[in-house]
Amino acid sequence: MAGDMGYTAGVLALFYKVAIATALLRLLSLWVSGR
Repeated sequence: MAGDMGYTAGVLALFYKVAIATALLRLLSLWVSGR
């Protein structure tokens, strides 16, 4: 069970990082296109 919890936490952390990176890239592209 402990290993499963660690795996779930890792997946959530990875998803969180991807979501942040996607949001930052989207903001950057909007800023570049709107400049």
